[in-house]
Amino acid sequence: TILDDDTAGATFSTSSLSVTEGGVDQVYTLVLTSQPTTTVQILLSTTSTQFSLSTSTLTFTSSNWNTPQTVTTTGVNDSTYETTQVGSIAHTASSTGSDYPSSLTLPMVVVTILDNDPAPTSGGG
Repeated sequence: TILDDDTAGATFSTSSLSVTEGGVDQVYTLVLTSQPTTTVQILLSTTSTQFSLSTSTLTFTSSNWNTPQTVTTTGVNDSTYETTQVGSIAHTASSTGSDYPSSLTLPMVVVTILDNDPAPTSGGG
């Protein structure tokens, strides 16, 4: 009897990061935890319009499954003062293979978005 100890999933370089509007981009990487039998796409989606992503899809194959792929996050620069906000990036697996089903739950990355605009001042006189 041979038992397979490989489990489908992904390993992330971080579970949270911070971006500043108009500031330096922040990156994280991820790899699959096991070699897939078919191509696996990781679909990325965000809960906030305050930051953007360099890609909406990462593609892993049986030959690159353990090579880290990078996602870059950028704070969207505007001219409106806003308090610190928090968003997240969801990751959903998509594959025709049964080893990485679309029902697979993958971690989220939490993104803190810092504003670069000055707070309004009260106009007392």
